[in-house]
Amino acid sequence: MKILIVDDHLERHDKIKNKFNERDTIWYSAFNSDEGISLLQQKPDVVFLDHDLGERYSSRDMSFIDTTVPVAEEIIRLCKSNSSSIGLVIVHSMNIVGRNNLVNMLDPYVEVKGITYSALLRVTFSIG
Repeated sequence: MKILIVDDHLERHDKIKNKFNERDTIWYSAFNSDEGISLLQQKPDVVFLDHDLGERYSSRDMSFIDTTVPVAEEIIRLCKSNSSSIGLVIVHSMNIVGRNNLVNMLDPYVEVKGITYSALLRVTFSIG
């Protein structure tokens, strides 16, 4: 199984990997939306998405808040073109509005679960 995590906190990557570590799992880690979009080319089976990915800077030294919305848009594009291997997307954001927006955006195209990060670490469910 291939799993992609898109989150700007390294410790969250580690905790998710520890919680959902299964035999023969290949992990991919992205810390911003550009990396997340790029790693979708690895054809993950499961994707973990945070919503807010922190502040970034553009080529003009302009700061902006990065989110996983562009990653979700790419997932939708892949699903529409039948080139997606993604069976499940888990949106694990503390941002309730952002989490709900991503879930509603993705729901017509792929199985999606919306949950807070803290609840994600407490609950038991299968991702395989």
